[in-house]
Amino acid sequence: MAVKPIPEGYTSITPYLTVDDGQGAIEFYERAFGATERGKMAAPDGRIAHAELQIGDAVVMLSDKFPQFVTETPK
Repeated sequence: MAVKPIPEGYTSITPYLTVDDGQGAIEFYERAFGATERGKMAAPDGRIAHAELQIGDAVVMLSDKFPQFVTETPK
């Protein structure tokens, strides 16, 4: 069986945003763009570890910043 490179329900490009206030961003995208929340996972401290929003036929993923997981960009 062939593997689909793009899962069902996703478009060719799916942005992943890292923001300062994940819950605030979700609320803003709901008001500004009519986004609906597809799912959300919180970290133990309450920050957004991962969220998916549906905006029209596109999915946008986001999370709060987790500086301890930042890696260097390859040179």
